[in-house]
Amino acid sequence: MFSTDSSTFSLPHPPSSLTSIGTHPQHHLFAISLLQPPSPSADPNNISVVLFDEEDNEIKHLSTWSTSSEVTRINSSKTQAEDKDGLLSLSTRTFDPTTSKHSYSTLACSLPGLTASIDRVSSGSDDRESDASGSANVSVLLEVPHDCVAVSSAVVGGTDLYSLTTSSVSTHDLQSGSSVNSFATSDCYGNTSFSTDPHNPSVLTVGTSRSILSYDCRSGKCTGGVKEGHKYRVEDVDYNPHRPYYLVSGGRDGSVRFWDIRFAGNSVSSTAPTRVLEGHDHWVTSVRYNPFHDQLVSSSGTDGSVGLWRVSSVSSAPIMALSETTNPSVLPDARVEVFRNHDESVRGMDWSACDAWCVASAGWGGTVVVDHVGSEEKYRILL
Repeated sequence: MFSTDSSTFSLPHPPSSLTSIGTHPQHHLFAISLLQPPSPSADPNNISVVLFDEEDNEIKHLSTWSTSSEVTRINSSKTQAEDKDGLLSLSTRTFDPTTSKHSYSTLACSLPGLTASIDRVSSGSDDRESDASGSANVSVLLEVPHDCVAVSSAVVGGTDLYSLTTSSVSTHDLQSGSSVNSFATSDCYGNTSFSTDPHNPSVLTVGTSRSILSYDCRSGKCTGGVKEGHKYRVEDVDYNPHRPYYLVSGGRDGSVRFWDIRFAGNSVSSTAPTRVLEGHDHWVTSVRYNPFHDQLVSSSGTDGSVGLWRVSSVSSAPIMALSETTNPSVLPDARVEVFRNHDESVRGMDWSACDAWCVASAGWGGTVVVDHVGSEEKYRILL
């Protein structure tokens, strides 16, 4: 029996980030990077992978994979790559006690044995010894060192590793490991997040300080952007997967903002957002377009909440309100759900790559939650 109730799962340590895994699109899979306590006897840095069983409405642990460095951000390749079991990109840092300094890098890696773990759990096996002994190291495909903080990374098209630091962008070929391009970004205050354009993979947009800037990865030139788009720092950006030139941003001013970057032209200007939505009581930490229906956007924040927003007016297919007495009209944009299942800040949030109606989040308190789009909003989109 399928349920729309929230499902929860307890982690052994606080999370730093969460991403859906897109290399197995028939399963609801999520990878969570865990922060370990700073002690000599601490466990290795781990990535925990869970599977959401929709029929039982239960989050099930698959296995853990160890990394040699602390993972500060984790992202999944949404493209299936040959011979890569759970292709991920990681932003990491390593502390050197002899110098009392951190070193930084981005990694492309796979999770050996992920498919076997999925098969074991999906078959109904509850072999706890197998689960415990199944922990392994991630298989590092490419590591790129940096001289400053590695903010985020992404594997694009299954072939290139994009890395964002606080001051630069670099691209490396995943097979040869060679550098494709590297360039400094415009804002000296520090980058916070980026999103590659699904309609033009050579373009990426960076959240940096209060601004949102686009770059051509081939030339390294800034092609335009929005100056001071948020009152305080931009925390996350994400492209609309179905409508070119549109993206969403979330910031420390607590707002979720939508942009048509064509309005900025080829310059960095004070372009007004096409839509501003407010509902978080504190910082917005993540924003994500639904990969199947761009009428839905999710956001998470340091207030411990996850919000679901209807953004029909700026989507590729506006939702119409049907009436027997009046002409059809576009349903107004609104927050249609708010989930308050975390006691502390939400550190990571993502839609399932399996279907359109599940969103997962990981809170600082050590809880993973899977929430569902309500039936009423689902039917509005589908009908």
